[in-house]
Amino acid sequence: MGYHRLGHLTVSELLSPPPFGTHPGQRSKRLAAARHERLASSSTESGVGFAEQTVDWSPDGQRLLTTELSDGAWHAQIINIAEDKVERKIPVNGSVVAPRWSPDGKRIVFSLENTDRPLAIQVSNLDGAERKEVTRPASYNTAQLIRYQSADGVVIPGFLYSPRLAGQAKRPALVWLHGGFPGVVGNQFIAPIQYLVDNGYVVLIPAYRPSSGFGKELAKLDNPQKTMEDIAAAVSYLHGLQQVDGIHIGIIGESFGGLAMLNFIAQQPDLFAAAVDFSGTKARTLSGVVTGERCWAD
Repeated sequence: MGYHRLGHLTVSELLSPPPFGTHPGQRSKRLAAARHERLASSSTESGVGFAEQTVDWSPDGQRLLTTELSDGAWHAQIINIAEDKVERKIPVNGSVVAPRWSPDGKRIVFSLENTDRPLAIQVSNLDGAERKEVTRPASYNTAQLIRYQSADGVVIPGFLYSPRLAGQAKRPALVWLHGGFPGVVGNQFIAPIQYLVDNGYVVLIPAYRPSSGFGKELAKLDNPQKTMEDIAAAVSYLHGLQQVDGIHIGIIGESFGGLAMLNFIAQQPDLFAAAVDFSGTKARTLSGVVTGERCWAD
């Protein structure tokens, strides 16, 4: 099944006008059911906390401009409706947000972000060879896409931020646990992390299970202990870095990441020098979330 198929329906079938007499609510349910089936069966997965997938018709009504989440970034691609296939992908360094056609169908406009630059508007031709920056934001610290191995052998990707002028001094470090179930670890700009890095911290955002953006295996969570193992392995990775002061490693979790952090420090309270929870769930275990028992609290 290709990325452009939504469940058993092609894009053209999904976006074609509904049959006469079809209630709008029926079409919404059809779209939602097809989207759910696609997320469960295809190699593209979605999550919480990052840009959403979008689609836009070409002016001649023959093609769709959409986005695909892979390798931690949203990539723009053009779908040929008649042939029901991806016609081309537009290469950029970063994540494409809300791409739209130009009135003549020869160019596209979109917002682009990556780990070191916030959203900026760009205009590009269809092969990405000619691009123009409409807005030009300042650049910050660029994250490195790294990978480490968890206890069961699964490779966990992550984005590692390092201070620009680290020198030879050992630096404190933070493990940043994203929110969402699953949430997205992406090539995106995160201002609070840039603030921490500017103040001398090394920051690692691991794609711990469950995380979207790097395939189906990491997006699912059958055993909550895997989350704990992925976090522990992130700490071991930081200990192996020459620039990191192993005595001063902290952890920050937001939403589901806050819940994971609370569960982790309850099991291994001495592994971190400090722990911070942002809007995490309270009085719940990871097992309760996995089985559907969810209660979000401030």
